[in-house]
Amino acid sequence: GFSLFKTMDGLYATGNNFYGQLCLTATVGDNVMIPGKIMGIDIDEISTFEAIKTSSFILFKDGSVGSCGRNNFGQLGDGTNVDRVRTEVETLPNDPPI
Repeated sequence: GFSLFKTMDGLYATGNNFYGQLCLTATVGDNVMIPGKIMGIDIDEISTFEAIKTSSFILFKDGSVGSCGRNNFGQLGDGTNVDRVRTEVETLPNDPPI
């Protein structure tokens, strides 16, 4: 299992990172025992986030989505089936910014 959690200074991840689902590039394939900060994310721009089995998703207030982890069925939404440490998906279709 793995966890994502938000603090006042950032979004952090800990646990199993076999598929890169923690969005932490330096630790792909490892278990992360001490929470690591997911870099390059402005905490004030996050609307919500979700840790689901082997993938993570971050919905930003502008309607864009960041995702990472297992992508064998295209679940990251980037048009591929390649596991990713981080990907950006454009604004969701037919949805106004949140």
